[in-house]
Amino acid sequence: MRILLVCVSGLTTSMLAKKMRIYNEENNLNNIVTATKVFDFDAYLEFSDVILVAPQAMMYSKIIEDKSKEKNIPVLYLSEDDLVFMKIENIFQSLDTLGKTDVGVIEKVELSVHLVFEITKDAFIRCSSILVIGLIAIICDIIKTTEYIDVLYKSTFGIIGIIYAFSIGFTYGEKVKSQIFVNGLLTLTSVFIMNPIIHAFINPNLISITLNNQYLFSSIILLMDLIPVTFVSLLTIFFSEKIEKYIMIHIPDTSYSYFYEPMIKYGIVFLFFSILRFLFEIFL
Repeated sequence: MRILLVCVSGLTTSMLAKKMRIYNEENNLNNIVTATKVFDFDAYLEFSDVILVAPQAMMYSKIIEDKSKEKNIPVLYLSEDDLVFMKIENIFQSLDTLGKTDVGVIEKVELSVHLVFEITKDAFIRCSSILVIGLIAIICDIIKTTEYIDVLYKSTFGIIGIIYAFSIGFTYGEKVKSQIFVNGLLTLTSVFIMNPIIHAFINPNLISITLNNQYLFSSIILLMDLIPVTFVSLLTIFFSEKIEKYIMIHIPDTSYSYFYEPMIKYGIVFLFFSILRFLFEIFL
């Protein structure tokens, strides 16, 4: 099998290609592995049986898929985990599965209502262990107040909104096989910018009337904050996906694409939510 690894700069996939060649020799496999940059990959299509796309090159997925379809070459998207930790065996298992299926191109996962539900559900599950520890701290405080409860509470319920915001972006990156930490950072930044507006939607007086325990009161407020946090995080995902598609179509590829494209995406998202916060503060 002739395997073509496609990355934005070609540096990461060059290291992966070397590891894959070693794996070939150790396991007596008859594979030819080549690594190239995304804006050079079409020159290798004639000599490829399958294309492996790195997470950094996901924004070029439409271009890669369109050109690959012309040659009837299947496309497989590498997970960030497999690429970063060089999980060669996992990659070859994916290739084996591909060889047993009659597919032309494996499509990139698109944002949908079902995907949004899956993202929010999985992100909440990621945070569940923190919520359980925080709940134990509150129960302990109700039974007997100690000085250590405050530290435990602040490290669980006190930061749950931050962790949940990052988890939504991180989970989205996993689902669509995009850059997980970049997406996590985007949603986290948006929530930080909109934080005063998020808190403005909750009226603490409605809860403080019936609750005497300060930690239980604060926990309910913070859990209610997760609703606007979810909305802001999902809006960030939707907006950043639109930016990514625009960049892919309108901004020409250069050897510096891998550097300036994430910067453009991050900058526009930052500016958008900064303006949105400014407008909220004026009119509310």
